[in-house]
Amino acid sequence: MREGLDPFGVRDSIETTAGKATIYRLGKLEEKGFEGISLLPYSIPVSYTHLTLPTKRIV
Repeated sequence: MREGLDPFGVRDSIETTAGKATIYRLGKLEEKGFEGISLLPYSIPVSYTHLTLPTKRIV
Protein backbone atom coordinates (compact mmCIF):
# COMPACT_ATOMS: atom_id res chain seq x y z
CA MET A 1 0.00 0.00 0.00
CA ARG A 2 1.26 3.45 -0.87
CA GLU A 3 2.45 5.48 2.08
CA GLY A 4 1.63 9.14 2.40
CA LEU A 5 -1.02 11.55 3.52
CA ASP A 6 -4.63 10.46 3.84
CA PRO A 7 -6.18 13.56 5.43
CA PHE A 8 -9.75 12.35 4.94
CA GLY A 9 -9.18 8.72 5.92
CA VAL A 10 -10.47 7.23 2.68
CA ARG A 11 -7.44 5.24 1.51
CA ASP A 12 -7.92 1.51 1.11
CA SER A 13 -6.29 -1.34 -0.76
CA ILE A 14 -7.55 -4.06 -3.03
CA GLU A 15 -5.96 -7.24 -4.29
CA THR A 16 -5.33 -7.48 -8.03
CA THR A 17 -3.61 -10.07 -10.16
CA ALA A 18 -0.56 -7.79 -10.11
CA GLY A 19 -0.61 -7.47 -6.30
CA LYS A 20 -2.04 -4.91 -3.90
CA ALA A 21 -3.31 -1.61 -5.28
CA THR A 22 -4.08 1.55 -3.35
CA ILE A 23 -7.46 3.18 -3.93
CA TYR A 24 -9.31 6.12 -2.42
CA ARG A 25 -12.96 5.38 -1.64
CA LEU A 26 -15.00 8.52 -2.21
CA GLY A 27 -18.04 6.80 -0.71
CA LYS A 28 -16.25 6.96 2.64
CA LEU A 29 -16.42 10.75 2.43
CA GLU A 30 -20.21 10.57 2.41
CA GLU A 31 -20.08 8.19 5.38
CA LYS A 32 -18.03 10.86 7.20
CA GLY A 33 -20.63 13.54 6.56
CA PHE A 34 -19.52 15.01 3.22
CA GLU A 35 -22.95 14.86 1.62
CA GLY A 36 -23.47 14.85 -2.13
CA ILE A 37 -20.13 13.36 -3.23
CA SER A 38 -21.95 10.87 -5.47
CA LEU A 39 -23.78 13.79 -7.14
CA LEU A 40 -20.60 15.61 -8.21
CA PRO A 41 -19.55 15.61 -11.87
CA TYR A 42 -17.04 12.89 -12.70
CA SER A 43 -14.17 15.38 -13.03
CA ILE A 44 -14.42 16.55 -9.39
CA PRO A 45 -13.79 13.14 -7.78
CA VAL A 46 -10.94 12.57 -10.24
CA SER A 47 -9.40 15.90 -9.20
CA TYR A 48 -9.77 14.90 -5.53
CA THR A 49 -7.94 11.66 -6.22
CA HIS A 50 -5.03 13.55 -7.78
CA LEU A 51 -4.89 15.90 -4.81
CA THR A 52 -4.60 13.03 -2.34
CA LEU A 53 -1.81 11.20 -4.15
CA PRO A 54 1.61 11.59 -2.56
CA THR A 55 3.71 14.19 -4.35
CA LYS A 56 7.28 13.76 -5.47
CA ARG A 57 9.73 16.63 -5.58
CA ILE A 58 11.70 16.92 -8.77
CA VAL A 59 14.94 18.77 -8.31
